[in-house]
Amino acid sequence: MPPSPPPRGPQDEGSDTPVVLHSTWLGTVTALISPALLVALGAIAINAVGVRPIPLLFLLIGMITGGISLATFPRRTIVSTDGLTRVCWLRRQHLGWQDVRVITRAPKNRRHAKQDLRARTRGEPSETTAVGTSGLLAKSHGRRSWVLTDQAESQLEYDAVAAIVERVPGTSLRARRPPADSTPTDLYRRSS
Repeated sequence: MPPSPPPRGPQDEGSDTPVVLHSTWLGTVTALISPALLVALGAIAINAVGVRPIPLLFLLIGMITGGISLATFPRRTIVSTDGLTRVCWLRRQHLGWQDVRVITRAPKNRRHAKQDLRARTRGEPSETTAVGTSGLLAKSHGRRSWVLTDQAESQLEYDAVAAIVERVPGTSLRARRPPADSTPTDLYRRSS
């Protein structure tokens, strides 16, 4: 078995070396839980009562949503001067910079929004709240958007992404810098 390649991550500013941002296993698992439950429920129902419309519908919906999750949830995203490359479980998608208008943070979930609100009412600065917990999201000139990561990157990775986006005309980085304690996404790296 050949040794795995060295981790690729942020490099010196101005370098053309791509930045690789990895998603977490937890994100992949949570993206597949609902489809797996629907498939299991449909299979159990078909086993118990035979092939009927409702159990078959659960089975089909589970299979379709599982396929969509595997085709759209990124394992890693490569940010380079050529654009963004999302490597999903079933496909690889390249987005040229002409397709990307802005890179921002994904919306917070309700739990993080409540934590943020409580922190602000206590007078804590917003940098210490849930801002850094959401991943990056690329938005097009239209209504399309693409998840790039499911969790915040480290400050070093953010700086490397910012250095690349700065050199791209027509695209801006509007994502807030993550907190200092954000872990590098290389910790979520898988060999593949």
